[in-house]
Amino acid sequence: MERMQKQKGQVMQPVTMAVLIAVVILSELPSFSALINSSSLSAIPEKPVSRLAADTMDKTYKLLPSNFVKIPERYPWYESQSIRYIRCDEPLCIDVHESTTHKCKNTELCYYEISYHDEATSKGLLVTDTFALHLKGGSPISPTLAIGSSTYYSSKGRLNSQSTTHGMLGLGKGKISILSQLHKQGNFANIFGHCLSSNPGVSGGVSGFMFIGKDFDYPRCLTWVPMSSDVSHYSLTTAEVIYGDHEQSLLGRNQAFVLDSGTTDTYFLDPMYQELLTKVTKTTLQKAPGDGKHPICWKDTRPFTSILDLKNRFSSIYLRLQNGKALEIPAENYLIITEAGYACLGIFNSGDIELSFNLIGAISMQNVTIVYDNERQQIGWARVAGCSQPPVGICTS
Repeated sequence: MERMQKQKGQVMQPVTMAVLIAVVILSELPSFSALINSSSLSAIPEKPVSRLAADTMDKTYKLLPSNFVKIPERYPWYESQSIRYIRCDEPLCIDVHESTTHKCKNTELCYYEISYHDEATSKGLLVTDTFALHLKGGSPISPTLAIGSSTYYSSKGRLNSQSTTHGMLGLGKGKISILSQLHKQGNFANIFGHCLSSNPGVSGGVSGFMFIGKDFDYPRCLTWVPMSSDVSHYSLTTAEVIYGDHEQSLLGRNQAFVLDSGTTDTYFLDPMYQELLTKVTKTTLQKAPGDGKHPICWKDTRPFTSILDLKNRFSSIYLRLQNGKALEIPAENYLIITEAGYACLGIFNSGDIELSFNLIGAISMQNVTIVYDNERQQIGWARVAGCSQPPVGICTS
């Protein structure tokens, strides 16, 4: 879920897998922070690389300690006595290569290499292992799941490092995703959802929660909109994009959006991005220097101390879909506060990272319950007062 990092004034951290509270709790993995990503393959950094694995990979990649994600000492590396390495000619390996470009010989282990929207890369070997999951009512199940045993993780460009996260929880539409595997085994409906807190860690709070399955009490204010037929991404059907509540503030028509909580920021294609800049730069605030990552910033006579200080300075962005329903992205879900107390735009040009589509990232999902219902091909969206734990907080719109 960012690749989510801490930013002064707007703290964002990854949802903890140990807090999959609603329908499934991953209780017997090591204490572990994961990004919830719309890719298919889940990946966990592996400490000991077996001789067989090393023989398979060291012809191309050096497996040095510096290649591993830096995990704090209190978190152990992923180790298991029941782990089984998948060979390249097995169906699971064919499934994972549906979403990757790497090919291998049938005599080798199943090696994968995946690049994410934020230019991060994960490399490793596909394995299966048995996990203990506890259902909402407390009864346990022990499914065998395929995951990536990651021997290398790198992150470059705008979307920063993984220093506070220890793996990737892939919940995409591919056959190899955790969601698809659990559904195929008859454990859960093909539905999941999440809520990312805007204030993780405050007063003992958590970063948010997620759930898998249909046994969940949705917020009454949940707005259901059609999911696009895109087989690779969770996407909204085309929408009008409006800045504020005036027709004169139209930013773009027939705009499709990918939803990916594994990317921190939100991205707009040109010319819609340029239209947005035209609107937001009309603010009465003074221009301020950027912080390196955020080039478009403003300042007031006094430093901003809360993202809520900006609610009356900038308008909400609305995505109005063809069914007449609209999804709101308030100012606090596309702006951040820097350490210097400046307000900066958290929406970027898709071209900056060579995206060919609009993308709604984690910044715009804060305090929003989002449900991905693959069975009815719909997405639910509800702004809520907080994401500390189910049942979901009070609706705010």
